[in-house]
Amino acid sequence: MQHRIVFVVGLSRTGTSILVKCLENSGYNIGKRAFGHKYKSQDGVFGYANNEIFSSLKDQLKGRVVDINKPIEVTEDIAKLVRSVFQYAQLYKVDVLKNPWFHNFIGIYAAVNAEFFDHKFIWTHRDPLERAKSEVRLKYMRSVPPGNSFKNYKVKKLMRWDYEYQDVHSLYFNKRNGINVYFEDLLNDTQSVSRKLSNFLGREFDSSTISKHETFKATGVPQ
Repeated sequence: MQHRIVFVVGLSRTGTSILVKCLENSGYNIGKRAFGHKYKSQDGVFGYANNEIFSSLKDQLKGRVVDINKPIEVTEDIAKLVRSVFQYAQLYKVDVLKNPWFHNFIGIYAAVNAEFFDHKFIWTHRDPLERAKSEVRLKYMRSVPPGNSFKNYKVKKLMRWDYEYQDVHSLYFNKRNGINVYFEDLLNDTQSVSRKLSNFLGREFDSSTISKHETFKATGVPQ
């Protein structure tokens, strides 16, 4: 039987990193190659594979990050990348995988892996305007990289990612084994979210990282 994985699916600034940290505290193996700006949450192998897939598909994805109405050609090179992710997770018993752009490639992973939707999926959401504003705040904190333009840090431009994400969510959420988590509830109704995730996962969800002096409001990092 294939090793089962919890995929945390969501855009940046929607609570994905804190959820992965909570999953780690709940006994899930998030791998040793994980990294992140605050928590070690984004898997390096998973991120590399998705970056390579995007690079291979950039001509097909022009105009939109993802086009759910246009089939994407899954070449053998792309299939190998997808298989390598599952082989890596199987070999090292990695239980959780997260990458902010993974929603772009769910259809590709499903096309390669017949058991893909047997895994569990935590979909994160946040008010699009607030998420985009948070993204801008973080980018300005880090300063604009050389060669980049401040125009790439506009809220309206960043909000288009949310609409693309919702398109993908509406297409794939009901396939199987999915749960929605809302950023606002994660902050303001942590206990209810914790109970919901405990029932979904079939084990106790440890939300102490959120509730014990590590809430988003207490970190000092603008959210």
